[in-house]
Amino acid sequence: MKWPIIRAELIKEGFEFDFQISEKKDQIITLSKEAVEQGSKKLIVVGGDGSLFEMVNGIYLQNKVSPSDIVIGQIPVGTGNDWGKMYENSLDFRKSIQIIKEGRTFRQDLGTIYFPEEKKRYYFVNIAGLGFDGAVLKEVWKQKEKGRNGAMIYLLMLVKSLFGSGYHKVTLTYSGTKEEQIIFSMAAGIGRYNGNGMMQLPFSHPADGMLDVSIINKIGKIEVIREVKNLFSGTYVKNKHVRIRRTDKIIIESGKKIPVEADGEFLGYSPVEIGILPAGASFFINKTDFSIDPKIKDYAPDIVQI
Repeated sequence: MKWPIIRAELIKEGFEFDFQISEKKDQIITLSKEAVEQGSKKLIVVGGDGSLFEMVNGIYLQNKVSPSDIVIGQIPVGTGNDWGKMYENSLDFRKSIQIIKEGRTFRQDLGTIYFPEEKKRYYFVNIAGLGFDGAVLKEVWKQKEKGRNGAMIYLLMLVKSLFGSGYHKVTLTYSGTKEEQIIFSMAAGIGRYNGNGMMQLPFSHPADGMLDVSIINKIGKIEVIREVKNLFSGTYVKNKHVRIRRTDKIIIESGKKIPVEADGEFLGYSPVEIGILPAGASFFINKTDFSIDPKIKDYAPDIVQI
């Protein structure tokens, strides 16, 4: 448990704070809501992307102040910690504390995800996925419920899901237009990284008011394995089975239920509506360099507004 060490470091650096310890899934939602209602406008979450997801959803449950007036800091101790990679935030907790102490903030967009059948809405800070992505996270959460966690568990569940996951016939709706596609996996978001460092949305900008969407159509499993290394560099976008799009809202419907995740949290099944909330939350961050890697810049024009 790193908290005692982190707490000592925060005190050493002059932070004055109250704290609560989350003991179960979704408890951070309640704790962050209560903290804001009691007057807090600066919150720090010690955890991974899932903990950050819960904190953001907590501040959107309260009505005392505008959620965009609250500033959130993260001291990452999770497995993937993909959200912070966009801002080159450090995985070293001491450096993370220094980033918060320096006080550099950035107001980014939030993704919205709505399940019409359950009438449930969530906000996410990074990337939502369905199909293969959702299947992996569903298996990972089964392992977490058994007390198993870590990068190796994620890798094992990725392999298991790869050979157990099929293809999905979906209907995509955007700008009043519908199109049917057969997909292996799909991701939509405002961040660039997920899956412990995979650059699945390499052209995303966290504050442009748009969602980037990656659609991987029907593709052979062996070809998926060959493309894994290219997922980490973002160069997988040149594969003929990949489509990159940009939109402010997309509706995904399917005959067969497809698992859906966001920020590493398994949330439910299709149908689902994914949208954007511009400038939805403020965060303590390190850098705001969102330039595109020269190795893949030539593929950026493939993005079209839909």
